[in-house]
Amino acid sequence: MSKWMIYILLLQVHLAAALSFYAVKIFDSTTKAHWEPVLASCLLEVVLVWIYLKGLSLSKGKNLVEIIRGAVGKWGAILILLPFVLFIFFHLILLARNQITDINITLLPQTPLWATTLVYVILLFYAASKGIAVIARMSVALFFLFMPFVLFSLLISYKNFDLLNAFPLWDPTMSFVTKPSYYVSMYAHTGFLFLGMLSLKKSVTMRKMWSVFALIAFFYIASVYVPLFIFGQETLILLEHPTLIATDTIDLEWVVFDWLPTFFIVSSSALSILEGAVSTWMFILLIRKLILPVQELWLLLIFGFAVYVLSLMIPNVHRLNHFDSVNTLFALYSIIIIPVVTVLSSLKQRRHPS
Repeated sequence: MSKWMIYILLLQVHLAAALSFYAVKIFDSTTKAHWEPVLASCLLEVVLVWIYLKGLSLSKGKNLVEIIRGAVGKWGAILILLPFVLFIFFHLILLARNQITDINITLLPQTPLWATTLVYVILLFYAASKGIAVIARMSVALFFLFMPFVLFSLLISYKNFDLLNAFPLWDPTMSFVTKPSYYVSMYAHTGFLFLGMLSLKKSVTMRKMWSVFALIAFFYIASVYVPLFIFGQETLILLEHPTLIATDTIDLEWVVFDWLPTFFIVSSSALSILEGAVSTWMFILLIRKLILPVQELWLLLIFGFAVYVLSLMIPNVHRLNHFDSVNTLFALYSIIIIPVVTVLSSLKQRRHPS
């Protein structure tokens, strides 16, 4: 798997979040200067990725589990990585329910939830069973197939923009840091964690990732400001899918699909399956290396069944949002503690080689 495939995969895993819940959480966290929480989160991620890559580069050829286990032993590694494992598990359940809710509302309102979820979970776990190399190659195809649709869907409504909706441009108090919704939006910055599971012989350097993070920041800002320019803050706080609805504000008779959100939801669904496949691959790898070194197929079947059943047990959107908030604790632990522990473990092994 080449480095440029890793960069494309990294971009698309982040993009999956930008097209789903991200804008809603940003609008809930602030009423002005929306660029502040977006850029603050992106800058924090850049720092954390730099720390993460530093730890991985000090132990070339080893993955995250091997590095930490080598420093603190098997049970120490289980204790440290258990919140990360729980985050992935709950995240996949919530990801499936979030995406299927969007699909059913937009494309398949008459289809039973269990049927749509079944197809989604089968596709997700089938992709994960092929391994990260195949997932990365699939991400390249999705990049060229859906990236033009994503850009088109986001930016085609520019004629309806009211740039005055962006004001005020500055919030000196940075009030968003006191809002729980801002921390829930940090889900969108967990996508880099798969880098620690790759066991790369040659390090992925931060110097070559700046363009990727610039694109990530652009898409995050676009997913927030496109609906903001169209609707304004007062209207946006009443909408559950502002980015999706923003794509339906212009009528284009010459488009293949006469309803533009179709482009958007198909693209976001494909990216969601890609993100879910990466998360599933990480989960299976963590379980096999930490707890149960059993056959991958059995883990995939058991895990897939659990995700399917538990996602269907979430009764409504209110409960879904509640579970998102609870899982935020595991998400924050994963993006902050895992990079720090990785670099500390690598430094310990270099100072005290076995």
